[in-house]
Amino acid sequence: MLSALVLLSLGSLVAGHDRPIIGILAQETTRDIDGFFPELNYTSYVQASYVQFVEAAGARAAPVFIHRSQQYYEDMFRQLNGLLLPGGNSLLGSSGFGSAARAFWELAHDHPEVYFPMWGTCLGHEELAYLAAILEHRDLPIYGTQFHPEKAAFEWSTLERVDQISHAPSAVSASQFLGEFLVSEARRSENVFEITKGYGMTEWREDLKLILRRTGAEGKASRLPVRRQSGQIGGEGVQVKDEAMVEDLNMILNLGDVPNLYAADEKAEILEKMQGIAKDMGRKVDSAPLALYNFFIELVRANLHVVIAMSPIGDAFRNRLRMFPSLINCCTIDWFTAWPEDALERVAHHFLRDVPDMEDQLRLGCVFVCQHFHESVRLMSQRYLAELGRHNYVTPTSYLELIMAFKALLQKKRDEILTLRQRYVTGLEKLEFAASQVSVMQDELTSLQPQLIETSAQTEKLMIKIEQDTMEVEAKKEVSRRGTSLLRFSDHPR
Repeated sequence: MLSALVLLSLGSLVAGHDRPIIGILAQETTRDIDGFFPELNYTSYVQASYVQFVEAAGARAAPVFIHRSQQYYEDMFRQLNGLLLPGGNSLLGSSGFGSAARAFWELAHDHPEVYFPMWGTCLGHEELAYLAAILEHRDLPIYGTQFHPEKAAFEWSTLERVDQISHAPSAVSASQFLGEFLVSEARRSENVFEITKGYGMTEWREDLKLILRRTGAEGKASRLPVRRQSGQIGGEGVQVKDEAMVEDLNMILNLGDVPNLYAADEKAEILEKMQGIAKDMGRKVDSAPLALYNFFIELVRANLHVVIAMSPIGDAFRNRLRMFPSLINCCTIDWFTAWPEDALERVAHHFLRDVPDMEDQLRLGCVFVCQHFHESVRLMSQRYLAELGRHNYVTPTSYLELIMAFKALLQKKRDEILTLRQRYVTGLEKLEFAASQVSVMQDELTSLQPQLIETSAQTEKLMIKIEQDTMEVEAKKEVSRRGTSLLRFSDHPR
């Protein structure tokens, strides 16, 4: 029977993983690449054959850029279904390619609960071998080849080094096999891209068609996660923006179908497939369209499992329960109560264990402080409800946000202190340099002191001599002046 599980959070949807999204890590351009487009000044690129390799196997490709923030890589990690590290000429450790690969590897290593396959080709294979310990690949979905499977099927060139690649049927088959293996691993991932602003009822209906065909016309068991938009690692689902989407969910829960969902040609295609499925299953089904379509609905109800997460905060939850009774009548309701103290402690330990340069005793104190804050607010909320009749919900998400806020604030303050320390050290270095210069100048003055004394003595002697010479000159000047006066007097006519 079609079943559903109702949790407590707001609703959104993902339509399975018929076409998972695999990220292809970009890498720095080389001189060869720059030579093709010198006027565009590219700094990174993704080779087309890797995109074709992924898409030919049934997945969608998304570029993953280098030289981005840690937050960017975390967002991509929780939305992509896998990552392909291509071959090339980048450095393993110090390049943007190597740094981005390390960011994804650390996220996959720290969050083993998220199924995130990573494939390396040639250089990418070497990068994964450089990052991962010998035994770690056994616990994580890490794969790779030292050769280039994408080239056999998707690269033809007159260049000698490329022309040597075999394009024989067996080589192309091997390429297809490896591509399909990577995509099959990506389908196991539950990550999805979050909803975009352009996501509306048209896109919603197309997603519903995909998953209903998958469960009914192909007989594959699938989940339909419907939940609030999340920022947590491993979160899945896209935000439901229109109440008509919830109405469609109500119809699926009740009937296993949405009326008028398929066009005439789409419905005819489904009915044609159902005849073959009935034959393969040994079921005797009437060839009438209504009987075949009812058989399709039967398989949908048997194979589709709807998981809904709703939040009790606000009026939306109560209004939806009144308007769409299948959310109660056709669901198994799980109400997640408050986490016990030991769970709060373990969660805090888990998220604080990667905080660097923190002593174990201090880390333990932070764990108990976070636990105390959460419990005290929860108890105060109960008192708030009892005295004022108003709800204040304290959820596990609030606890996780508290821990993340603490880590972010701690890192921010560490950066501020590091900046102040650097300024202080720089100031001390300047003062030390100035003191050393003063000491040098004092030494120079001390060494020049005898010369100053000698020069001063010479100056005094010179001043005495100048004074004596001046007196002699003045005396001679006076004698000369008197002689001149007598001469003028004797020349005066009588």
